[in-house]
Amino acid sequence: MRRISRPNNGNAQFRRIPVGEIHLKVSSIRESRSDDKRFSIFTGTKRLHLRAETREDRLAWMEALQAVKDMFPRMSNSELMAPIDNVAVSTEKLRQRLQEEA
Repeated sequence: MRRISRPNNGNAQFRRIPVGEIHLKVSSIRESRSDDKRFSIFTGTKRLHLRAETREDRLAWMEALQAVKDMFPRMSNSELMAPIDNVAVSTEKLRQRLQEEA
């Protein structure tokens, strides 16, 4: 599969500049029903349609993308905002640090 990017016209060696990025954490990955080599990534605002050279390549891409996505599970807002137990904050240490930085 080729990298999706825009050519850099200022460089004679045709270096490519990435077009953007995909946040897999909030994206869904789906195979095409009509083409056994295509799959899509839905980002929540855009759908990217991609096509591999073979069915096996499509499967490998989808598995790799899903594996990376699974490495960083989504957390709910309640989990993110939950109070943290056993955290001690020393105002004296903070005061010392501020004096050192001044």
